[in-house]
Amino acid sequence: MARDICKNVLEMEQRSVIQNTFGEWKLHVDEVLDRVRSIADARSLDALILSRSTSIAWATGGLSPRIDRTADSDPVWLIVSRDSAVLVTNVVEAERLSSESRAGVAHFSSLVTVPWSPSTAYAEVCMQLCGNRFGIDRPGLGGVDVSDDLIAERLSLTGFAQSEIRCLGGDVTEAVETSARSWSPGEVDREIAARLCFKLEKRGIEPTVILVGGDERVRSFRHPVAVGESIGEYLMLVVVGMRKGLHVATTRFVSSRKLAVSERRRFFELAVIQSMVVSRATPGSSYGTVYGALDEAYRAVGHAGDWREHFQGGPIGYQQREFELSPDDQTSRWYGQVVKSGDAVAFNPSFSGGFKVEDTYLVGSTVIECVTRSDSWPLIEAGEAFSVAGVLEI
Repeated sequence: MARDICKNVLEMEQRSVIQNTFGEWKLHVDEVLDRVRSIADARSLDALILSRSTSIAWATGGLSPRIDRTADSDPVWLIVSRDSAVLVTNVVEAERLSSESRAGVAHFSSLVTVPWSPSTAYAEVCMQLCGNRFGIDRPGLGGVDVSDDLIAERLSLTGFAQSEIRCLGGDVTEAVETSARSWSPGEVDREIAARLCFKLEKRGIEPTVILVGGDERVRSFRHPVAVGESIGEYLMLVVVGMRKGLHVATTRFVSSRKLAVSERRRFFELAVIQSMVVSRATPGSSYGTVYGALDEAYRAVGHAGDWREHFQGGPIGYQQREFELSPDDQTSRWYGQVVKSGDAVAFNPSFSGGFKVEDTYLVGSTVIECVTRSDSWPLIEAGEAFSVAGVLEI
């Protein structure tokens, strides 16, 4: 049976109102705790300490929003042993967490409160509550570093997280595309960025990456951050949006003139690359195979080796990219990592001169869903059952 590479997800208005039930959240947490315990068992550890924002968002299903968006360490930590899962937070956050997330907190074994000072209070209490051998998701605090093990376990999203990332993808896409459509040639890049950020924040989405640039800056730079310049002809919007710890990535272009034949050709070539790479992300294949397809695809369209000019993306989820890999990284742990149903990927093939495609896909057992696609945007057909977002010409 032919594999449906780019299955449409729910309609935009349906995606934006998906609400998981508390029961689905509990199933997610229980499944994740089982996965964490499997790491402890495999490493012969008594317990695991989770302290990073990425780990906590995954293990608690986004129980508590981040306080400091730049912080790597979360104000909530979690100690997972064979028979318990203990939340740890400081005296400043404990009352809010208990009040606003009462049912969620109650699903864990207990909530332990530590003083806000000294800075070592979290680690000291956690190590007191752990056994002799423990793992932790960061180096430098003792114990066994299990950060890569945790990434490998969380790549395959639970049913709850898949529903959340679909909803997030729909909301990010709507925010990006409506912002792009409302651009008037001559508008300043920071004004466009501000409008886009408002639309994202209104939906509870943190823009962890936002690029708004145009004209010669897009043609000259891969990452044209907004600097206060007006854009008259060619606009690029790039967003990585995060909600409840989950991320999606997407890019859209708008042109105030008709694209030249050579420009259309470039975007078509990128669509072909995206098709070849995403189609290789099937359950049971390795990420080495997927990135090998990346190298093959650039050669197939006459741009051998051009993937070396820019990071090409990859698995996405509780980080904007869960790990970095390239076709050359054959000694990396991730080269042999098996693709599973429930993995999310976001590749962003590009050429110099202002050409790029980027969307987020959810791997299923028989289909791959593009969770950042809307049928109202121009599409580039890149082969049977596969299309990517093109350029909106106004």
